[in-house]
Amino acid sequence: MTRTIPIELTAQEAKLLFNTIRARAIYKPVKLPLGGEIWKPWMEELLQKLSCAATEAESPQ
Repeated sequence: MTRTIPIELTAQEAKLLFNTIRARAIYKPVKLPLGGEIWKPWMEELLQKLSCAATEAESPQ
């Protein structure tokens, strides 16, 4: 079950989170020793949400 938590972020906070998740996406195919993981499957949906939010924030109103 997925629970939604509303949160308000400043443009800088949203950009930081977006860039952090986007940078981790580069390492999706990487296999680390001892079973370490950089990319988690749930990050894909978060990246899409942040991408949409960034696009909306940049569009003129």
